[in-house]
Amino acid sequence: MSDSYRITSVREHIEEEERDKPPMKTPDSAKPRRSRGVVFAALLFGLFGGVLGGVAVVQLTPEPEVVIVTGDETTATPVTTTEQVLEVREDTAIIEAVKKIQPAVVSVIATQERIDVFGRQFTSQGGGTGFVLTNDGLILTNKHVVSQANTEYSVVLASGETFEVTEVIEDPFADLAFVRIDATGLPIVELGDSDALQVGQKVIAIGNALGAFENTVTSGIVSALDRSLGAGPQDETLQGVIQTDTTINPGNSGGPLLDLNGRVIGVNTAIIQGGEQIGFAIPVNDTKIAFESVLKNGRIVRPILGVRYLSVTPELQELSSLQTDRGILLFSANRRTEPAIVPGGPADEAGLVEGDIILSIEEQPLNEEHSVTRVLSRFAPGEEVNVEVLHEDGQTEVLPLILGESE
Repeated sequence: MSDSYRITSVREHIEEEERDKPPMKTPDSAKPRRSRGVVFAALLFGLFGGVLGGVAVVQLTPEPEVVIVTGDETTATPVTTTEQVLEVREDTAIIEAVKKIQPAVVSVIATQERIDVFGRQFTSQGGGTGFVLTNDGLILTNKHVVSQANTEYSVVLASGETFEVTEVIEDPFADLAFVRIDATGLPIVELGDSDALQVGQKVIAIGNALGAFENTVTSGIVSALDRSLGAGPQDETLQGVIQTDTTINPGNSGGPLLDLNGRVIGVNTAIIQGGEQIGFAIPVNDTKIAFESVLKNGRIVRPILGVRYLSVTPELQELSSLQTDRGILLFSANRRTEPAIVPGGPADEAGLVEGDIILSIEEQPLNEEHSVTRVLSRFAPGEEVNVEVLHEDGQTEVLPLILGESE
């Protein structure tokens, strides 16, 4: 690596064969900022079965603007026959979509034995939502719904039947988890195409609202696409999520976000605390590779490049005199024991060397909104992808690379 790259005081991201960790944002504590809290839409354990709304409050910057609209002047607009017909058609579509999917939406219940301040033992419960993917009991939910230690999990079907969870399979790089129950003949959901979503499109959310109202239905629109925000106790980054004004209550985590055809297009995940009807859902297309991996391998197998790297930012570009402000710089602080290019790995076989910067994968630029982890989540191990590489001499090249498999 040439001396032109002056790397100082920069956090290194490591992608290893045994574990592929995504870059995490570290907030600058020296800068004051105004923010709203973002919380996962699950329920904390409460005393004697009570519940609290939200798992952990973190920061979302900048704070959404609050606009106060006054009603000094109002104009009555008559509703035309055309508008009435459209409204009836929309209502009918929502009703039919809910009828189609509701039997496959489940409540995920977390039960924990606890000791109060007086030394007395009691049982507390929290909850979330999930939806059935296979007839034999594979269910998708959020990872934060089923990640508590020393906790028993159960699933309540729309029919009222309760099953103990026999297995939890967590995604190491996304807020997703698959749980299994010992059941047969279950109704399943239909997965849609979240890449086809448009801003303004009507959507529906179904979930275990507030842990007490199973299969609660709300509707709204897609407010924005491809949002990124921090959520959770460790400022985990949710990338590429769907923003919606559909009401998402505590307990809705892991529930489906639907289109008007009753197809799942997202997994309800987080809400802005204090924000009126601002919710976020993981696009369903981001879950499909993991789903296929669980079906094939019984676990989630993610693809890897076989590199160690630094995420390139405008700050790193200025600090290290780089030729770009995006992508990932193949770099290792300890070249002897932890080389930037894993010998014999996918990047090594493709001809990449330390000091190269990967700008894009399959024409998807790598940047703060699209991390390498998220971009790779759309692919499976063994797939060939084209990577755009910026070499230290300033030349760019597109190289074919066969993705490896995490262990």
